[in-house]
Amino acid sequence: GSITKQFTASGILRLQEAGKLKITDPLSKYYPEFPHGSDMSLERLLTHTSGIHSYTDYPAFIQTVTQPTTTAAVIASIEKFPADFKPGERWSYSNSGYYILGDIVQKISGREYGDFLRETFFVPFGMTNSGVYRNDQPPAGAAVGYEYQDGRFKKGLDWNMTWAGGAGSIYSTVRDLYRWNEAVFGGKVLD
Repeated sequence: GSITKQFTASGILRLQEAGKLKITDPLSKYYPEFPHGSDMSLERLLTHTSGIHSYTDYPAFIQTVTQPTTTAAVIASIEKFPADFKPGERWSYSNSGYYILGDIVQKISGREYGDFLRETFFVPFGMTNSGVYRNDQPPAGAAVGYEYQDGRFKKGLDWNMTWAGGAGSIYSTVRDLYRWNEAVFGGKVLD
C-alpha cells in the first residue's frame, strides 16, 4: 500500500539527481491544464502540502475501485476536485499527489512505473520479491486481506491496483523491505 510512496519519492529524487527534473518545478510543467498547477511545486506534492484533495477520500471512490481504470482517467478526476487549501498553507495527506508523482516518474523516465522501480531499485538491491501489483498477474503466495463483518470474516474488498499507481501499487516482502532499508540508510538509493 502506501509504503509505495517512499519508492515514488525516491524515484523523483533520483530523476532530479540525473538532472531530468527539479522538485522546485511547478506541476504545470508536466500538466499544463492542472488547476493552480503553476502555484505548486513537485516538492509540495512530495510533502503533502499541495492542497490537492485526495481522490481516495471521495465516497464514490470505494464504489469504483474494484474496476480497472487508466492513469489519465484518475488524473482527470483529480483535476476536477476543488483544492483543500492553497499550496503551502498547511499539510494534509494526499494520495492524489503521489498518484501524480508516479505518473511523472513514467513521463520523465520514459518507462512504465513498475519497470522504472525494478530497474532502478528492485534489481540493484536484490529485491526479487517486489514489484507493481497487477490484478491479472498476482505474485505467487500473495497475502489476501480479510474483514470482519456480521460476526464472521470474509475476503476484503479487492482493489484493482490501477487505482493505486505511485500512491500504493507495490507488493513486497519483509526480507525485500529490509534490503531496501539497508540501501536507504547505506546511502545507495540517493547521493
